[in-house]
Amino acid sequence: MRRVLIVGMALLAPLSVNWQAQAEDQGQQLLSGTVYAADGSRLGGAKVEASTLLTGPDGSLTQMTFASGTTDSRGGYSLAGAPPKSSGLAEVEVMVTATKGDAAVHQVLLAKPPTSSAGRWARVGTEATSLARLSLRMQIGAVSEMDAGRAATERAPGARPTPRRVGVAGSSACAAWQQTVWVPLSGKGTRVLRYVPLQRLTTRGHSRQTYEWETTRNTEMEVAFTGSGGNYAGGLTKSKTQADRLRVKMTVGNRKSKLLKMQWQFRKYRKKCVGAAYQTTWKNVYQWRPHKLTSGSEVVANRPSWRCRPGNSVDMAVETWVARTSQIRWAGYFSIGGVMLDARQTNSRSHALTAIPDGGEPNPRMCGDNDFPAQANRVREVARG
Repeated sequence: MRRVLIVGMALLAPLSVNWQAQAEDQGQQLLSGTVYAADGSRLGGAKVEASTLLTGPDGSLTQMTFASGTTDSRGGYSLAGAPPKSSGLAEVEVMVTATKGDAAVHQVLLAKPPTSSAGRWARVGTEATSLARLSLRMQIGAVSEMDAGRAATERAPGARPTPRRVGVAGSSACAAWQQTVWVPLSGKGTRVLRYVPLQRLTTRGHSRQTYEWETTRNTEMEVAFTGSGGNYAGGLTKSKTQADRLRVKMTVGNRKSKLLKMQWQFRKYRKKCVGAAYQTTWKNVYQWRPHKLTSGSEVVANRPSWRCRPGNSVDMAVETWVARTSQIRWAGYFSIGGVMLDARQTNSRSHALTAIPDGGEPNPRMCGDNDFPAQANRVREVARG
């Protein structure tokens, strides 16, 4: 029996997703892509489902399927439908699952409902108004997302995706007549603490920098899947427990390069297939999800890995709020269960990086990575030359 690839080989994509849905027309194409087998060939006959994750009173997550289909002989699929727009929710969490035989692979993404009847669903964290080209690919056991936005990527020094064994052990897919529920576990070993990168501040000899952070609503972290079938990262999501009543402020002086990390608690969930009486089964498939911020923090020395383009440099004579609408993806800075995970921070009015000149001569020269500092993803002071 051929199986859906749980853990990808280099340059293979077991599950790719394109999102291009009309909001109100349930007959319009929502998701499309391709499923690949472990040998890299296109896998026909795999079942693909898109579901919304609904949170129960006990914290469990129930997958409510709103679109499904089967891959054709070339592994392609196209799903029609749209998730229900829950009242009051600005974002909807979607899980895309491909299964065949006893294997399954999951991909998580966040989507924004349309604002009008003629609108389209949009991917959270991108600048695009629609998701005509969203692709989720698994490479060497880790998912990398190619969004339409301008997110800069900061990879941890020496961080490499951990190779995983290809294959599965036991049945991981629920039967057609069963519903998938992810149940939060309790007890020893079911919650872990991890420091997640938030912002780097870099100065030279003529400025200080201050970073202020007031909400977790713009912080996304990857979900780790472990257990039967191998370990892999499964897309970015947000904590179900948002924190608005907090304020973090960090200032660095001259000639410093510091990375601010905040401590998060991740919670372990186990997959349960729920049917009629006496037809419920537990699967040895788990996911680790960001649960809540602890308010713990640490500051470590960490030099920027990007180079400044001379054309993006400006002199600053007064205190200036920069990097207020930016996005940074932190790759491989923390792990759970042997899975290297990413985080993505979107800076907005609640997340401000401020450059403060010392007041002497010459003025500090500030540089952005992909634009002038006011529009750049990353900003730092650079040497004058």
